[in-house]
Amino acid sequence: MTVSETISFNIKKDEVLYGGGARALGMNRRGHRLQLYNKAHYGYENRSELMNFTLPIVVSSNKYMVHFDNAPIGFLDLDSNRNNTLIYETISGRKTYQIVVGDSWLDLIKNYTQLTGRQPLPPRWAFGNFASRFGYHSQAETEATIAKFKEEQIPVDAVILDLYWFGKEIQGTMGNPEVYKDSFPDFKGMTSKLKQHGVKTIAITEPFVLTTSKRWKEAVDHDILAKDSIGNPFRYDFYFGNTGLVDIYSPKGKAWFQNVYKEMAGLGIAGVWGDLGEPKYIHLSYYTQQELPMRFIIFMVTTGRA
Repeated sequence: MTVSETISFNIKKDEVLYGGGARALGMNRRGHRLQLYNKAHYGYENRSELMNFTLPIVVSSNKYMVHFDNAPIGFLDLDSNRNNTLIYETISGRKTYQIVVGDSWLDLIKNYTQLTGRQPLPPRWAFGNFASRFGYHSQAETEATIAKFKEEQIPVDAVILDLYWFGKEIQGTMGNPEVYKDSFPDFKGMTSKLKQHGVKTIAITEPFVLTTSKRWKEAVDHDILAKDSIGNPFRYDFYFGNTGLVDIYSPKGKAWFQNVYKEMAGLGIAGVWGDLGEPKYIHLSYYTQQELPMRFIIFMVTTGRA
């Protein structure tokens, strides 16, 4: 049985507590004991205690925040015992925390991001209206969809291409981040035409290379995959197939993905949707708050303010 180390705080009986990361529990998290472990929850409906990513942060209605600066798994107990106590539990690491305060909610967020770091502002078009679904199966369907937006005079700033841009099937093709020409015969021509109409093209990528994909051998030969305990590529089964995971924190893995993005930029792709970064099988203990989260919504290849 794992013994947790704890830090306890007294809180006022009327405080509302927010935070803890992505969970479908309502805004006020007081009364819950929240697990700090990143894991996807597929197919949830109106409630989920743990979904995708967690944050070791508690925000009080009294305009202060407690940030527990420790990576290992544990729990945030937001007064689940109804005794006006906030408890942080961890299985290992350091019991370090910072208290952030502010005169307003904006000040509080400003001071927090001063502690953790701030991302550059995305291009202006990234705040616009996107056409997105699961997914556009072909170049013809993509172009027809945007044409309908224009016909109906609905503003559209970008179109998002899900996994069909690199394969006809949902399963078995992930890890092929190159155009499937049977469905998209003139991809570069399509992105150029869309750009002329003021529409950017965003394409999906994932940090996985399936053993059935065309680039599995390349991934193994170039040593870009995360390893198991005996030094072999770590493999496991999930919905899309048997897969390995790109080690984006190794120089080789980082360079491989950078080259993929360069190729995509050359096709006229303006942004990348990095999907399926829910670290269900990913060890996160070495991450810091300053590092890029595994699940990011849009990584811009270009930074022009079109």
